[in-house]
Amino acid sequence: MVTVAIFKNVWAPFASRIDYEVTKWAKLRGSGSTAFSELLAINGLSCRRLYFKHEEIIVADEAFDVYSRDIMECVKALYSDPEFSHHLNYAPEHHYADSKWWWSTQKELKTKKPGATVIPIILSSNKMQVTMFRNKSAYPVYMTIGNIPKEISWILLAYLPTSKLNHITNKAARRRTATNLFHACLRHILEPLKVPGKDGVLLTTGIKSGECPKCDVLHKELGSPDFSECGIKPIFKPFWLDLLHANIFQSILYQGIIKHLIKWIKETCSEAEIDACCHRLPPNHNICLFLKGISKLSHISGTEHNQICRFLLGIVIDIQLPENLNNACLTRAICAILDFLYLAQYPSHTDQTLVLLDNALTCFHDNKDIFLDLGIRSNFNLPKLHSFHHYVHMIKMYGTTDNYNTEYTEHLHIDLTKDAYRATNHKDEYSQMTLWLERHEKMLWHDNFVQWRLVGDLALQERSPPDMDYRWAIKMTKHPTVKHVSLDCIVQDYGATFFTAALARYMVGRNQPGLSMAQLEREAAHIILPFDTVATFHRIKFHAIDACGFWDSSDKRGHTIPARFDTVLVNKGDGGIMGVDGYSVAQVRVIFTLTSQAMNVLFPTGPVKPPTHLAYVEWFMPFWQPESHHGLYKISHLMCHGECLASIIDISDICRSVHLFPNFSTVVPREWTSSTILELCSSFFVNSFSD
Repeated sequence: MVTVAIFKNVWAPFASRIDYEVTKWAKLRGSGSTAFSELLAINGLSCRRLYFKHEEIIVADEAFDVYSRDIMECVKALYSDPEFSHHLNYAPEHHYADSKWWWSTQKELKTKKPGATVIPIILSSNKMQVTMFRNKSAYPVYMTIGNIPKEISWILLAYLPTSKLNHITNKAARRRTATNLFHACLRHILEPLKVPGKDGVLLTTGIKSGECPKCDVLHKELGSPDFSECGIKPIFKPFWLDLLHANIFQSILYQGIIKHLIKWIKETCSEAEIDACCHRLPPNHNICLFLKGISKLSHISGTEHNQICRFLLGIVIDIQLPENLNNACLTRAICAILDFLYLAQYPSHTDQTLVLLDNALTCFHDNKDIFLDLGIRSNFNLPKLHSFHHYVHMIKMYGTTDNYNTEYTEHLHIDLTKDAYRATNHKDEYSQMTLWLERHEKMLWHDNFVQWRLVGDLALQERSPPDMDYRWAIKMTKHPTVKHVSLDCIVQDYGATFFTAALARYMVGRNQPGLSMAQLEREAAHIILPFDTVATFHRIKFHAIDACGFWDSSDKRGHTIPARFDTVLVNKGDGGIMGVDGYSVAQVRVIFTLTSQAMNVLFPTGPVKPPTHLAYVEWFMPFWQPESHHGLYKISHLMCHGECLASIIDISDICRSVHLFPNFSTVVPREWTSSTILELCSSFFVNSFSD
């Protein structure tokens, strides 16, 4: 008799087919690269399967290679990813009191297809170098959907052709071919959107070249607030032509005009004085110091433009102009452009901020003639400048502009292009890059899927950032930088000249609130400190932003790094969320703690909990009125009998670091340095552009 055993699990003793396949692979194949390819080919590894396809696009009778993914598969992958489930907006949300294009489109869609949701598709592209010396370039196109926060996830959608078209000798013809090649490639890649586009899928990207995309204004009238002949760049067939709801001329991009502004300033002022100012700016964690100046910089990156914006106004205040022209108009014009650029980047707007945006642009146009008087410009027919006139209307229609730049996709160049290129043998690289990315993503996505199955939604909730406000958070290190610093060293090396007297006044004022100044001084005169050393800290962190100072240390070359004493904004007791009322600027000299024994002696048990960390600070004059030309507050050291007025405060009263522009006047004293400027300069402007 023959017995037949019937197993419900044909893969026994393995739990599943995938367990069997992986075990078989591990036992028979090992970890070689070919074997690893076989592992990744096993069915069952959870993956969005966003495969690249290689196609040829014919433009001007020439074939060009394009590597791309199905854009609708990319949309589905993002929309169904469990990792984004707590961030994804499955249904529309109305955040505005007045009517917006998004909401009106959603309402129209709702009447046609109840329960449908607008899925905005956001594209970003930027040609880049993948090697330093061989001049190899790549042209990646990234995409995400507007239903998830823009900083969470982007997908590499395609690699566009990077041909320089050198075989076309006519420059104008070469530019036209390059433009038509770009549109032909994107038109093909976006073809899958045409049918779902009828159900409300939104696409926004691109812009006309050299003219305004939103209004019929002559190029020669771009620089005027009042503007009407239309100039269109010749494109054989634009990629957006057949896409429903994709009105490319209603798009808005955050276009920087800072490179023009920097060029104008360099032509206006002495480059030597500009660089001298840059070299002598006080350090701050929000400011990148260009110690060699900015006059010789070329190919300035977006990050460098961002940093230069933070101190640009400070180096032109009171700088001497040719032929003794009034500096006020120049200062107002630069301040207005900076105000506009900063306001334009707000993640949310009110009617008040939009009025400020309009006012800043009006102020620039009222003062821009200074560049004509200086002979720097003959007109202001710049499409980038003209586009500013449309910002308020476009923000009201489509929302804020913080989505419309490459800030969130620049870092993807490293992960999705440069790393992929380095993994190839540099021959027929795109086929290898796309395969490397498919395998890389497959492992990452399967790992996410496994983690989701193992721990469920709880882990995802724990990984979601809490909805908290860290505005006033201060973080101190657990242990002091120096455990025992003598009081003599505090005075001599830290510059805290009146440390003991200030600590005595602080102790009396905290233990006996309500005393007059005379009474406080009398009581403090009798205090004898029961210690001769304190523990000091050389840094404070504000909500993960490092505001640090160095103490008598050396760099890698053995050069002594000067001591650094940062300036801060201190709440005097009644400071609010906005404005400067109730605040003063101070320079921190020492951050310290006392021993528990000293605390018990100086601060007897009472209703008020004794402080944990204290700071010795030197005060600046209270805020008065902002300067009329640029709106910055001018301050100077608060002096008493020729010495800086100092006191001791609880570090919880420090709300943030603050950067100061030195008042350089017309010629910068060459004996000043970045590390001594706060002591040698007599007056400063509070920098409102540092972040």
